[in-house]
Amino acid sequence: MFVEDAVVIRSDLVTCSTKSHANIISQKTGIDPEKVALIPLGTELPDLNIVRSTSGSEPPFPKPMVLFIGRIERRKGIHTLIEAIPAIMREISGVHFVIIGRDTYVDEHVVSFQGSDRNSFKSALIRKLPEECRKNVHFLGYVDPELIPRYMYHCDVFAAPSLYESFGQVYIEAMSYEKPVVGCRTGGVPEVVEDKKTGLLVDTDNPAQLADAIISLLKDKDYAIAMGIAGRCSVEEKFTRKKMAERTLKAYEMVLNKRIL
Repeated sequence: MFVEDAVVIRSDLVTCSTKSHANIISQKTGIDPEKVALIPLGTELPDLNIVRSTSGSEPPFPKPMVLFIGRIERRKGIHTLIEAIPAIMREISGVHFVIIGRDTYVDEHVVSFQGSDRNSFKSALIRKLPEECRKNVHFLGYVDPELIPRYMYHCDVFAAPSLYESFGQVYIEAMSYEKPVVGCRTGGVPEVVEDKKTGLLVDTDNPAQLADAIISLLKDKDYAIAMGIAGRCSVEEKFTRKKMAERTLKAYEMVLNKRIL
C-alpha cells in the first residue's frame, strides 16, 4: 500500500470513475484534487432490436423475474437480496429470482473460488431461505457472457444491493438494456444510478427497504418501463465507451500540454 500511495502522489494525473472514489484517494494520499480527473467508466451499447430478435419470446424462467449478477459474496450484497425474498414473494405471486455469478468459499476470513460445500457462501444462503421459497430462486453460477443479453432482456428488475462499489459497472450494463435497477446508497453508486429516475436506491444491508423497492417496480410496470428508458438515455449520454475514451484523451492531452509548457 505504501508503494501504491507513493506512485499516486508522484503522478502527474490520477483518474477516478466517481467523485466518491476521487475524494477517498485525495484524503488518503493528500494529492492535489486538481491532479485527479473524473472519467466515468463506459459500456458497449447493445442494439436492442438485435437483442429482442435473438433472445426468443420464451423467457429462461417464469416471469416476473428479478436478476442479480455478481460474485456470490457478502460485499456484493447477495445476502441482503436472499433475506428480502420471502417478503417479495408474499406480495408478488410467482416471482422468480435468477442469480448469476461464481460461488465463493469463506475459510477463516479468506475468500476464494474453491473450497468445500461447508464453506460455500451459496450453500449458506440457501440454508437461510425458507423451504417454500427455494424453488423460485435459481443459482446459475458462471454464465457465458454471450448468454447474458437474454437474461437482461427477459428480466423485469435488475437488483444488485452491493455493500460498496467505487463505480458499479453492472448498473450501467443493466441500464443499457432499458432495465430498472435497484442498488444501494454507497460509494459511487448514487453517481451512476439516479434515485427515482433511472433506478431506486436503498440503504445497505436493509432487506426490508430492498424488498419494498423491488415490489414497487414489479407492481407498477409503467413506472418500471419509464425508469428503464431513462436509464438507457443516461447511459447513452454519460456512460458509453466512446465517452470514456474521449474523456481519457482529453485528460492525457491536458497533462502533456502542461508538461510542454
